[in-house]
Amino acid sequence: MARGRLPMRKVRKILAYHFDERRSARSIAVHCGLSRRSIAQTLERFAASGLSWPEAGALDDAALEGALYRRSHAAQWPEVDWAAVEQALSGRGVRPWTAAAVAQGVAP
Repeated sequence: MARGRLPMRKVRKILAYHFDERRSARSIAVHCGLSRRSIAQTLERFAASGLSWPEAGALDDAALEGALYRRSHAAQWPEVDWAAVEQALSGRGVRPWTAAAVAQGVAP
């Protein structure tokens, strides 16, 4: 089950163990009480951010979180064409599941 984002305290601890102490992902996972996948994802996000470790260590929590968890444009919802939805729902015999399908752009 997805737990969401890690607290920045744990992210900093993961990065410090990885870069300062040269620990393995398994060792960090055991020490922090997290899965190896969580450690790997955090390190992947850090690599994708383009920051270096000394530079990231000097950032405050909000700036570090912004660099690691950037919003992608693909994650945003498309704009709904409400006129088309209203037109599609104005006919007879429209069922609720049809309305939901039209709103999501699945049905014509």
